[in-house]
Amino acid sequence: MIDTSPFHPAANLFPMIEGKELDILAADIKKNGLLEPIVVYEGKILDGRCRSLACEKAKRLARTKPFEGKDPIAYVISMNLHRRHLTSKQKRAIITKLLKEDPSKSDLQIAKAVKASPHTVSKARARMEEAGDVCTVQTRTDTKGRKQPAKKKTRKPRKNKPRACDY
Repeated sequence: MIDTSPFHPAANLFPMIEGKELDILAADIKKNGLLEPIVVYEGKILDGRCRSLACEKAKRLARTKPFEGKDPIAYVISMNLHRRHLTSKQKRAIITKLLKEDPSKSDLQIAKAVKASPHTVSKARARMEEAGDVCTVQTRTDTKGRKQPAKKKTRKPRKNKPRACDY
């Protein structure tokens, strides 16, 4: 089991690489050095957990740089989503973590961040709300930062008026 204490909670959105993949990364770092520095936020690794472990394995010094952005979760998603080939199960796990982190974000906002369907996020939210794993909120924040009602008002069904073709 990998010690996750030096890792920022936002970094744990994505699964670690282990075994042969980690060995390959360590061999590459040993041969070519660490090409991308490890990003640190609040004294913990925000981006570069696998690189850090590979550096230890390769007996190389890991370079770090401080996080300079505003949203550490958005940064982690942005940096890792393009690097990783995630299965649909792994994407659903990330969706679950994001919903737990901030249930006020809209389904579309989370879907865009994870490159998934808003319907997938909606289904995950419904399951989590039903199980009590995430709070039901009255408003959600859309992709433009606006507060919107969490549930759309349902329309009253229209009365069936006879159409010209019905005569």
